[in-house]
Amino acid sequence: MKYYIILMLLAIVSCREISGPNNPEPIIPSVDELIWVATIYVGGRQCDPADRYTPPDVKLVLNEAGIAVYDTAIEYYLVCAACNCPSYAAMHFASISKKQLEQAEQLGFQQKDPPPTN
Repeated sequence: MKYYIILMLLAIVSCREISGPNNPEPIIPSVDELIWVATIYVGGRQCDPADRYTPPDVKLVLNEAGIAVYDTAIEYYLVCAACNCPSYAAMHFASISKKQLEQAEQLGFQQKDPPPTN
């Protein structure tokens, strides 16, 4: 019985070491330390159902570059209905730390005023 308890304790400690230390919740910067960045995504073509356009996930794009995203928003633009017009156009916003603006600019984002709220 004594060996069984020791083995169980070793197994628990081993599992904790394998899974890594507990990750604390990320610290959210104050509002003064956050900025909005945005980029426009346009794609697809009217009258061509095979040309479906799905814009990139802004949060995923920025996260993959090591940029933490605290909020996102999308401002959709009207597109014309002519067959050569795009089927999608929108400004995609992300709230990030001011310290990471240069990294975001390298990905094609620009600092913008906060997105309109509905």
